[in-house]
Amino acid sequence: MKRVWAMLIGALIPAPALALTQPVQSAATTTVSQSSDAVHATRGVVKTISPTTLVVSRPKRRGDIVFKLGPSPHIEGTIVVGATVSVRYKDDGEEHIATAIAVKRQLE
Repeated sequence: MKRVWAMLIGALIPAPALALTQPVQSAATTTVSQSSDAVHATRGVVKTISPTTLVVSRPKRRGDIVFKLGPSPHIEGTIVVGATVSVRYKDDGEEHIATAIAVKRQLE
């Protein structure tokens, strides 16, 4: 019986030792690069609208954000000053390019 226990213990000892010798990839060496194609979203009230730009005032003191309207953003509803909208956009350098705009609440 002692011999069986000794064999079991002897078989188990190398397993943790092997685990310690395996290379460990540190979280510091793993980097996730943010693609320039990352899509962001925000919600707010339309302050101004023109054929090339949209300015949205965001709640909770987050300030205004200016969007450049691309050649064909997807638009749901009629955008008017005072309407609440959700905007999906991509960053292109310092510019925010609107890719989709949805009117959530129309001004009465």
